[in-house]
Order: sequence, then C-alpha cells, then structure tokens
Amino acid sequence: MKRSDLSTETVLTAVATYGSRAFEHLEADYPPKIVAAAMARDTSAGLLDYGVSAVRPWLTPAGKYRFTHEPERCCGCGGDYCCEHGEAPCST
Repeated sequence: MKRSDLSTETVLTAVATYGSRAFEHLEADYPPKIVAAAMARDTSAGLLDYGVSAVRPWLTPAGKYRFTHEPERCCGCGGDYCCEHGEAPCST
C-alpha cells in the first residue's frame, strides 16, 4: 500500500467528520505510516493545519472549500485553489 491509495478527499472527509480522531478512524483501514504521510501531503498542500500534533489536524479555509466544492484549477500556480487567498478558485 502507498500514500496515493489514501486520497485527499478521504482524508478531508475524515477530518471534517471525526475531527481530532480522524487519524484513528483512518488507521482502522490504512497503515499508520500511510495515514501520516497522506496528512503531511495535505498539510503541505494547504488543506490541513495542526498545532502541537501533526496527527490532530483541522481543515484550513482551503480545505473546507475543497471539502464542499468541486476542485477547479488555479489560474497561475497550477494548484487547485487560489494561491493568493487559499479559499476559492482563482477567477481569472
């Protein structure tokens, strides 16, 4: 099993649904190293943030947007969300 087997949508859904217990919920179906790597990937993408523990993340504004909307491409950076605002897709 590899990190790409655990999709961003699955991670965001778990964090939105289970909050600080998302890691344990995902760990029931995926190895802990895969869950930690997927959360790190989504933190690097600006979709999750955390305080003291990387396995206790919350959704950022961009993560909340992605959780509730279809992904759209950003105009300049090639990311899914506006590189300037992190909340909504670029309009240009």
